[in-house]
Amino acid sequence: MNRLACGPAARVLITCAAISAMATAQAQQRSVDELARIIIEAPVVKDVQLGPDGKWLIYSVSRASVAENRTAHAQWLQRMPQGASAMSPPVQLPAAIRSPRWRPGTRTFGYLRQPTEEQKSNFALYDADSGASRVVTLQGPVPVGRDFKWSPRGNFVAFSGELTLPAKASGLQTDRGVLYSAWNRFADRPERVNRVFVLDIASGKVEQITPDDLRVTDFAWSPDEARLALVVDRQVQSYGTQTDIMLIDRQGGAPRELVTQTGKDNEPLWSPDGRWIAFSSQAGKPDYFHGWPAVISAAGGSITTFPGAGKATPFRWSADSRRVIYGMRSEFTQAYAQFDIRTRKVRSVPAWASDFAIPNDSNLSIAKDANIAVFIRSAVSVPTEIYMGRIDAAGFPVGAPRKLSNFSADFPLAGSVRSQIVSWRSRDGMTIHGLLNTPAAAWTNEAITKPLPALVTVTGGPSMVSRKFAGDTWGGLELAAAVRGYAVLVPNSRGRPGYGDAVHFGIRDAKSYIGVPYTDVIGGVEHLIQGGIADADRLAIGGHSYGGTLAAYAITQTDRFKSALVYEPGSADLTAYAYPTERGTWSELLSRDLVGVHDARDPAQIARLIEESPGLHARRIKTPTLLSFRPGNKESAKFYSALRYLNVPFAMFVYDDDHVFTHPGAASDHMTRSLEWTDRWVRGIDWPDAGRAAEYESWQHDR
Repeated sequence: MNRLACGPAARVLITCAAISAMATAQAQQRSVDELARIIIEAPVVKDVQLGPDGKWLIYSVSRASVAENRTAHAQWLQRMPQGASAMSPPVQLPAAIRSPRWRPGTRTFGYLRQPTEEQKSNFALYDADSGASRVVTLQGPVPVGRDFKWSPRGNFVAFSGELTLPAKASGLQTDRGVLYSAWNRFADRPERVNRVFVLDIASGKVEQITPDDLRVTDFAWSPDEARLALVVDRQVQSYGTQTDIMLIDRQGGAPRELVTQTGKDNEPLWSPDGRWIAFSSQAGKPDYFHGWPAVISAAGGSITTFPGAGKATPFRWSADSRRVIYGMRSEFTQAYAQFDIRTRKVRSVPAWASDFAIPNDSNLSIAKDANIAVFIRSAVSVPTEIYMGRIDAAGFPVGAPRKLSNFSADFPLAGSVRSQIVSWRSRDGMTIHGLLNTPAAAWTNEAITKPLPALVTVTGGPSMVSRKFAGDTWGGLELAAAVRGYAVLVPNSRGRPGYGDAVHFGIRDAKSYIGVPYTDVIGGVEHLIQGGIADADRLAIGGHSYGGTLAAYAITQTDRFKSALVYEPGSADLTAYAYPTERGTWSELLSRDLVGVHDARDPAQIARLIEESPGLHARRIKTPTLLSFRPGNKESAKFYSALRYLNVPFAMFVYDDDHVFTHPGAASDHMTRSLEWTDRWVRGIDWPDAGRAAEYESWQHDR
């Protein structure tokens, strides 16, 4: 990690006085560096896959090292417990195994491998019982791709393989050639499309079944293994916003249209009897986000939709092919609902019980031949662990789940933070929800004993606020701040899913990318102050990506925040979002639904973008600001020059990393400096660099 610092370069360990209670006291006494390391190095469990008969489990664990500035990833195979017995010791799978997928009806999984000169095949089988691995010798082309899907009976494997097509000229033709090219179609770039290959496991024969010019983005097997449903992108580089569903025989041939309408139709899932296909649909009314639950006969015909369910993904059919369970984002987590295709009734699927508040459950995997499931559970201050639960014939949870793993048994911050969902009214009366994280010891008899310093953090996207353990992402900073004594509010401002379409499409409907969501955020701040949770004189704001842009805008509108953290923001000049818009393309949907620009040439809407551009109103900034960027982020110079010209205290750090940190060392440094910066301006804790500390003290006195 290389770092260019335009601010204080020295670092010291800062110790904060405890509040009360053992867990919170011990957590708050840790140095900022140590706190960042503990959060970032917490093990992260993901990709759980339960075998068909529920006897074996595959999962991966990532472990970060701040000192080594790297993250180690390992995949594990473990036998599931029988009855009340303990889990057997796990077996680490060889590093060469990529993308393991269980073969239906067996205790064997297939995986992708790196071909060698001796064995050019990229597909192999691993027997869980014996630990033996066997390379499948391929007769035909070797698909180059990262994903594959087993047929329901385990006789075939379908691969997606990428093909690069030559660039095609597009635009206005003249006698001198192409006068212009449409920006969104990338006419001067080669187009990459996915073909579908089918491997016969018994013979090793591989055949390409889709034509080269068909843009396949996904596929699903029929129960009898005779056909596949294809998701086909109708428009060059539409980024999945113009997709239809087609059917094709396993042996290939001409694809047949099944669902053809404007917008997105994707994520097909066949019913067990092969008569129906559930999918996610926009019902001919395209937007940038949605996909409603939908069902169509595999023979074609009318489509049954279940509007009002938001973005939904088909997850599992009932055994009688009458009901289908969809997953959707709701109340800051993944939720499920069951839809009856005959009665059109919708029934919510409850979550498993938990011994801690508002858990986040994800990565649900169900054994096809057994009524058990595994999933990953975490919370803001509780790292990821694997749980097992039982389900009934309808797919509903039964009883309390059992914790199977104990990767973070000694995690020292567990129990130090209290998380809860809060709500308030924005200025126009819209109800907005948010996640509030506070030190557990700050509460007595369900009340905060005295107002706390507060940090408002604005999530990027705009995406739904998450209540999961975040580790080395922006959410890690939210946990660290709460541990150190802050009330941390994460608003689910307009433009985000989770609480209905009025909020999700709030940016589109208000034609406001930043301004109206900003009022949602400020409404949350007022709510905390009025409730005695936040100290009005000790407020800070921060954000990442879109959230960084909103945080930057906030400090052009008010001086109430004593400190700001702006991490990898979007454009300082929002008019840049209007120029690429082209009618009938994904860019038009993005501009309308994500940015709120319905007509990029309307002077009133351009004026709104100008008014909401933080860079164009930087002269109003009086808030000390910490800037964090990656190399090549052109917006950094705009914010840097503005703050320097205004003589506002600031520090800027440029990390050799990505838009979201991938290197633990960079994530740790950023978290540490962000906490130190906030502590300095909100709580008066000395800044580590003595020279800059005196400068800041003088500026604060003059102000």
